[in-house]
Amino acid sequence: MGLKDMEFITSDQARSYFVECGLSYQYVAKHHFQKLRAIVTKHLKASGCIEGSLACHGHSKYTSSDKGGVYEASFVCKAFYFSRRQCISFERTGFIGFAGWSDPTNLQPILNGFIQWCDWMKDQIDITHNQEQN
Repeated sequence: MGLKDMEFITSDQARSYFVECGLSYQYVAKHHFQKLRAIVTKHLKASGCIEGSLACHGHSKYTSSDKGGVYEASFVCKAFYFSRRQCISFERTGFIGFAGWSDPTNLQPILNGFIQWCDWMKDQIDITHNQEQN
């Protein structure tokens, strides 16, 4: 049974999936992070969580590493009773944070979006790797 088949995905499982996909901070360029935000936005809209008001909010923050990829990045979300809470953050320590304020139900669309993005990123890495070999 894969992650997509589970009823609830945990933050730890999502972090492990990132690594299992062969991903690391060095692969996450700014446009990749923007794609993550777009995918999570779709999942949040479709979820109906918090009376349908849970959504990404504001602009993403992204700082690139001197070695390429992301050094740290984040975006926040809002709902009818709050305006700026963590959605996803790539911390400079290497930790990926997922809505630490949230209960497991409201966290699911964020994690499902992240899992979908990991799958998309795997394809992006494969495409880049194949182009470099040709």
